Amino acid sequence: MENNYFTRSFIKPVIQSWLSTLSFVKDSSKKNRMFIEFITDNTNDCSPLANIGIIQFYDKSIEKREAGEFYGDLMELSVYKNVPTLCSATLSEYLTSSSKNPDFYLHFEMHDFEFVMEQLSSFFHFIYNTKSTHNQDFSIPEDSDYIHSILICCTAGLTSGYFAAMLQSRIDEQCPDCRIEVNSCNVDFLQDYVDDYELVLLTPQVAFKEKELQEKYGEKIQLMDKLTFATFNIESLLDQIYKR
Repeated sequence: MENNYFTRSFIKPVIQSWLSTLSFVKDSSKKNRMFIEFITDNTNDCSPLANIGIIQFYDKSIEKREAGEFYGDLMELSVYKNVPTLCSATLSEYLTSSSKNPDFYLHFEMHDFEFVMEQLSSFFHFIYNTKSTHNQDFSIPEDSDYIHSILICCTAGLTSGYFAAMLQSRIDEQCPDCRIEVNSCNVDFLQDYVDDYELVLLTPQVAFKEKELQEKYGEKIQLMDKLTFATFNIESLLDQIYKR
């Protein structure tokens, strides 16, 4: 069991205290959620546009704690950009009924305070900075002995699987003759696959394993930029991989 962990009961009051000093924040703490509303366009008094941030906390189950699988409770961060706020409904009701997908999404175990603050920093940066940095086209550098196999790892393999599928689709679309293979896996099973890939990308959820895995497997282990991952910015990831 990890000795250096932080739970919702510790982190949440710290964040609440900090948010209380910010004038733009509308805070709702029901059901372990914290809502943050930052008005971006106030041209319509009834329904202004806002960037909405949601901080969601999840407790690890009692069964996992008793089995020694507790590495910190979970935090989920999401941002919805330029969402019209409604005068007739609460923020919670609106977002619950909205079918809009988040423009930013991260979830992770709260291992230590510094790690949590780093993720929150990217979260608030995105709320303020909504300018897109996506490029238009992907191309392999002409002088590059390019990477043919990429593995993306996260805690359970679900979000990494989604990102891997997006990356594979983008590569196949823009460079069908490149024959680059992209897959994903749970980081706990990395030892079963690592020898088959030239590059292993760790998602922000498993950033705490970066040093350990680099010592074991070398420079093929790289950490994916948290803002790139959270915003599903495939072009930014391709820039990182091929250093264009």
